[in-house]
Amino acid sequence: MNFLEFSIKVLKESNRPLTHIEIWEIGKEKGYDTRVSSKGKTPWQTIATRIYVDIRDNPNSPFINLKLRPTKFFLKELMSKELEKLIQSDEDNSASIIPLQ
Repeated sequence: MNFLEFSIKVLKESNRPLTHIEIWEIGKEKGYDTRVSSKGKTPWQTIATRIYVDIRDNPNSPFINLKLRPTKFFLKELMSKELEKLIQSDEDNSASIIPLQ
């Protein structure tokens, strides 16, 4: 399992937007960290980097970046109209969705 697969699994199971740190912590609690072949000291940073690069470079990326504070990631396939409305209602607080390109 790589970090993108790890992130997808955690986001699907959580069914809510998460920060890169939350993705790591929830995955670690579920024991998924043992499936990732990484020995780095900051795996949550690797998760953030891999997701950012995937969004930037992959037009079919499954991820979306919710520009909230703090930044949260979610899966495009799980994005609901209710969540879109919630995000739009928070636009006064600088919330926006970065479209996949």
